[in-house]
Amino acid sequence: MHTELENASIDTRLLELIRTGLPLLQRLIISGCDAFPIAQAMEALKLCLGHPSLTDVQFYTEDERTSFYGQDDYDDMTPFESLLEYLNGLNLAGEQFRGTKGCRLTSLALPHIARGYPRPFLLPLLRTYLPQLENFQVPLLNESYAGELGEVIAGHCRNLQHISFTFPVYTFVQDSSDFKAAIRGCSLGRGLKSIRIFGYDDYTDRDEGPGLVETMVEYHSNTLESVELQEWCGSCEKPNTLDPIFTGCPNLNSFKVWPNERLMNNMIYFIDIPADPWVCQGLKELRLHFSQNEQYSGPEGASHELEAGRKVFQQIGKLVYLESLALDYFGDSDHAEDDLSIGVGFMKEIAGLDKLRCLYMPPLFWDKRHLSAIFDSCWPRLERISARRYKPMDFRWLKERRPWLKIGDLE
Repeated sequence: MHTELENASIDTRLLELIRTGLPLLQRLIISGCDAFPIAQAMEALKLCLGHPSLTDVQFYTEDERTSFYGQDDYDDMTPFESLLEYLNGLNLAGEQFRGTKGCRLTSLALPHIARGYPRPFLLPLLRTYLPQLENFQVPLLNESYAGELGEVIAGHCRNLQHISFTFPVYTFVQDSSDFKAAIRGCSLGRGLKSIRIFGYDDYTDRDEGPGLVETMVEYHSNTLESVELQEWCGSCEKPNTLDPIFTGCPNLNSFKVWPNERLMNNMIYFIDIPADPWVCQGLKELRLHFSQNEQYSGPEGASHELEAGRKVFQQIGKLVYLESLALDYFGDSDHAEDDLSIGVGFMKEIAGLDKLRCLYMPPLFWDKRHLSAIFDSCWPRLERISARRYKPMDFRWLKERRPWLKIGDLE
């Protein structure tokens, strides 16, 4: 049994309903809520961690692009301390009557609190009360954990296989050291299968050494199946940061990169994608947003840009298991209408992807003059097409050929 609540606020009536009226509840998802007051968040966690049947608890905020209000200590730690005392009592009772310690949760996304979670609470929570945890959304951190987060995960969360991080945005400096320590800590267990990172900015990361992408591939290249980089900002000073994903993760079946559209010039360039053969030939889902490389200007530069783009499409065309493909391009379209099209080979490189069900491309790629010649013979399983700021009239000719097609914006 599971329950999903949208735009919900956690009040005592809802908590009491879950506690007394849903004793067999196994999965609880609460989405669309704003940041929780600390006392309310701790009360919700008390219910979930002490529930007799819950194994999956997810709290999702309305907008993850949240600012981070300071890194000073909390004035009152009482709500955190009270929850830890309650959990300690559950542990003692469980050890006495069942011979086991910790709660049943295998999946947990903690409620969002605006100032993040303090170290004296989060480390004991992971160290003592979540031994079966497989899926964990790491919340905003209130302070530097100095590598302790990775050590606790390595020693006490050996089942962790799916992890998600959210970086505070609207800040001038980021520090990925604690998150990288967590990634390394997971390598001593079963290995990570999926990683989701929200709001990471290569350019402002003050932590030296390998970046997040390099770290995840170094420690989990053979187990990673899904990687999502949302609101991701690449850096002109650190080109080719995505290379390890394509060349080092043979079991990857989903790779999605959402750009930070407030910083258009920090998206992916065609030349950032490796020309070496990709080892992730089993990919079923791919999403990449490209930006025009400002170093390429004028006719000669445009020619270099187009050649780099064609090589990317050639690589994608080899992904014969691909079912969902989303590619976008932000740049000067003066030369694009004729060149970034089926007419010169971009779209024809992916025309052989017979398993495609969902396809997203910029509007210029759907030009009837170029695509209509081969559309009837390619993508036989296609169910949905999308384009940024699409105009329904532009796709009328497609609907005439395949009336069942769903057309809309990228979700």
